[in-house]
Amino acid sequence: QRQRERERPGLTPAEISFPSPRPSLAFHDDGVNEQVGSGSGYLTAVMAHMVRGEGGLAVGLEHIPSLHRAGEENCRRDPGARTLLDSGELVFVLGDGRRGHLESSPYDCIHVGAAATSIPSNLLEQLARGGRLVCPVGKEGGSQRLVCVDRDRDSGKLSERIVMGVQYVPLCSKEHQLGRR
Repeated sequence: QRQRERERPGLTPAEISFPSPRPSLAFHDDGVNEQVGSGSGYLTAVMAHMVRGEGGLAVGLEHIPSLHRAGEENCRRDPGARTLLDSGELVFVLGDGRRGHLESSPYDCIHVGAAATSIPSNLLEQLARGGRLVCPVGKEGGSQRLVCVDRDRDSGKLSERIVMGVQYVPLCSKEHQLGRR
């Protein structure tokens, strides 16, 4: 599957994160979800379809202007995703994923599509009670693990577990990412 993703035209390595299996996420109707590193827009659109309905929202956060535009343009070309964009259930925001997007928080689900050296505290602060954050953690080019963080619905306490070993591109500054190209 990874090889097929690399061969698809229009995708760069920075836009491809780890293929299936993905851990179970906290999706439900009327959920508010954030995709950090929205890239091509595909996963953010999938999230929007999963939370479709009154109060449902999927936010795609991307810090590279050309990827931000491409993600929204890709979704505008698809009738189903375009409907979600037009209704406000799917939005793309230009911003630093390490900071999250406070304006739409708290989030029931946050998926980070790039590896952080540690889970950004801003993202943990934006996680709703009963919510789940999934983030690859580890050094660029080194050992990484997919970490799942749940916030207890009653106490608000965070619990963390390692799901699997992974290899993602780094969650980094726009300057670092553009310097790699």
